[in-house]
Amino acid sequence: MKYSIKIGERIYQAEIVDLDARPVVVMVDGQVIEVWPEMDASQPAGSTAGAIAANSPGKAQGMEDSKSHSAIPVSRALEKNLRAPIPGVILTVNVAAGDQVTPGQELFVIEAMKMRNVIRSNRTGIVDVVHVIPGQTVKHNDVLVEFKDRDGAR
Repeated sequence: MKYSIKIGERIYQAEIVDLDARPVVVMVDGQVIEVWPEMDASQPAGSTAGAIAANSPGKAQGMEDSKSHSAIPVSRALEKNLRAPIPGVILTVNVAAGDQVTPGQELFVIEAMKMRNVIRSNRTGIVDVVHVIPGQTVKHNDVLVEFKDRDGAR
């Protein structure tokens, strides 16, 4: 699904690859962003309607569905670094070097624009280096954590 989203005077092109996948993979102006929507407790498990309804009561200004689907190859599970998807302030760090993580595990909480955003692991692996501490300001794409595989390779 392709959308045009207007925020202020800027228009962003966003494409949701698979709304039912976890994480939801979204391409925004050519950049891959992974989103782990939280479910609304009033919705049945497995339903994506709660995640959408809880975060967007209606279509944003300028949002148009072009009903276009395309496959985007995403090998996020092979990446060795987890990067900040948004700029903000690190509120919590829930992992340390040596910790084993699984996909979807909560690693960090970042505050951006007065909203708390949970950053989850995009892969299975072992944390090699944590690059941030609570209270630290990060920019978009800053490395938050480096992983190593179970065999110790970085």
